[in-house]
Amino acid sequence: MINRQKFLKILSWNCNSITPKFLEFHDFVQKIDPDVIALQETRLKPATKLNLPNLTTHRTDRTTYAGGGTALLIKSSIPHPSTQILSKAPQ
Repeated sequence: MINRQKFLKILSWNCNSITPKFLEFHDFVQKIDPDVIALQETRLKPATKLNLPNLTTHRTDRTTYAGGGTALLIKSSIPHPSTQILSKAPQ
């Protein structure tokens, strides 16, 4: 019998504002090809897009303060339900 273990490659990053680092982040993601990416402190506004090829993005933006925001990006080939990210952080 062949042992076919499956592993998930997970990347977590407190990016402290993804926008100015997006191109470098995009290149890094293409290089390491993670299955799941968890981003903290994205500092994105609701109108700002966060799209990467072959990844489905779920995110929560903090609109009342300059900081905050989270995003969860999951490979589109991995079956998963629509995910709502809830935050209990003080607004």
